[in-house]
Amino acid sequence: MGRPNVGKSTLVNRLIGEERQVVSDKPGTTMDAIDLPLETGGRKFVLVDTAGIRRKARIETDLEGFAISRSLRAIERCHVVLMVLDGDEGVSEQDARLLQVVLHRGRAVILLVNKWDLVRDDPERDITVLEKELGHRMPHAPWAPVLYISAKSGKGVSRILPMVEEVFKAFNQRLTTAECNRFLRAAVLAHSVPQRHHRPVRINYMTQIRVRPPTFVLWCNVPEGVDEAYKRYLSNRLREAYGFKGTSLRLFFRRKRRPGEPLPGEHMV
Repeated sequence: MGRPNVGKSTLVNRLIGEERQVVSDKPGTTMDAIDLPLETGGRKFVLVDTAGIRRKARIETDLEGFAISRSLRAIERCHVVLMVLDGDEGVSEQDARLLQVVLHRGRAVILLVNKWDLVRDDPERDITVLEKELGHRMPHAPWAPVLYISAKSGKGVSRILPMVEEVFKAFNQRLTTAECNRFLRAAVLAHSVPQRHHRPVRINYMTQIRVRPPTFVLWCNVPEGVDEAYKRYLSNRLREAYGFKGTSLRLFFRRKRRPGEPLPGEHMV
């Protein structure tokens, strides 16, 4: 996934080893999300080549709008999004918006900085400059792995599928409830939850309720008292302890039920 003309179809052709997708310098060559099966090393993948996504104000035809909506729907059925960035042009606001859509849908993501063959000889656009651009434009996913590649020459492309497998493993990772609560005790002991209106906030219990993406529920006395900074702290501690490389994490905070209190939707008789 990515903006028009960043090299998505060239990358697909390089990965499958055939000229299956039409490649052109003209944006808009790919007008639909296309599934392409790939089997390598005894593993089966399905690559989805999507239409380039431009800002809404620059969508010129109904057909292009349809193609973009199909691309966005492709996110819902994928496991790992390979977000292709143009290393020559740099990271744009549109790239940041696309990444936000991917994260909102809870997908795993790998950032691919393409056209590295054009960039590496440019003294003004070295890896340090690109890392600063990524940090500035995409601060909401510092955990996303970054690969510098050239779809045209093939440089770095061999690292993509092994990284996909590693990220998918994290996307599908499940912790036991015992592990969750050992983690919670250690995290709270290291940094307690800030009080809310001089009232202590206690997180009592934690469990993982699903994978793809890993999703956790934490029961506490005042769910609204857990601020965004503490939620980020817990997410970062989870990544430090268990990896979760390249995958979104979801944490939900629910109020602990008092003894004798009915469940939601129940009534005391």
